[in-house]
Amino acid sequence: MANTGVVNFFTRGLSLAGIGLCVYAFFVSTALQQNPKHAPYCNIDAQFNCTNYLTSKHIKGFGLVSKYLGEKSPLNQPNAFYGLGVYAAITLFSFLNYVFVTRLVVLLSVSAVAVSGYVNYISYFGLKQICPIEVAVAASSLLLLLVSLVKVNRLNAAAGGQKNKNKKKKQK
Repeated sequence: MANTGVVNFFTRGLSLAGIGLCVYAFFVSTALQQNPKHAPYCNIDAQFNCTNYLTSKHIKGFGLVSKYLGEKSPLNQPNAFYGLGVYAAITLFSFLNYVFVTRLVVLLSVSAVAVSGYVNYISYFGLKQICPIEVAVAASSLLLLLVSLVKVNRLNAAAGGQKNKNKKKKQK
């Protein structure tokens, strides 16, 4: 059996950090909609500022859903909801030590890294600011990807060792 305890611990920690960041982003964007003068903690200075991103059209459906499916589409939800779903799934999957499930976690992590990259691109090049929340989400997604790849390697190595033991038993 593969020793994945430490890897699972890091996976759960990073997933919970992602969930916390998504919850914070949702509450800040809601507060900014209700009170445009709200000053969130993520506003560090003029360059590192989350207000512009969290009040932009890109905060729901990544700015793409309303463009292609319409503003009233059921898929046009706050980005934080998508992040919550991904991080919650990764958290739950971290309790399972199967290669297939871990490969699914790798796929979810790759998609989270890609979406985070897109969002950070929009924030930096489109809005001319860096959103600290989105940078933290991207970092946690990237670390989750690396940890997931380590887990896949450990599970594959353990499965390979188990196959070799079974072959030796059959030869005797």
